[in-house]
Amino acid sequence: MSSISVMIVALFACRTQATLAGAVTMLKCLPEKLNPVIKPLMESIKKEENEQLQVHLMFIGLCIIVIAEE
Repeated sequence: MSSISVMIVALFACRTQATLAGAVTMLKCLPEKLNPVIKPLMESIKKEENEQLQVHLMFIGLCIIVIAEE
């Protein structure tokens, strides 16, 4: 597998985990420990080049905080 393919697979995996974290958040199915949900979001924010997606991921992170405090 070429290095470009590895990078694409890693980016896809990161985006997929962030999407799942967002779905769990929007469905209000947060686990007691939030680390498994927050960690993929933070990794995606760091690795994502698309600013619009970064903003969307930050919004999901804020939603986690609001929902967790309810």
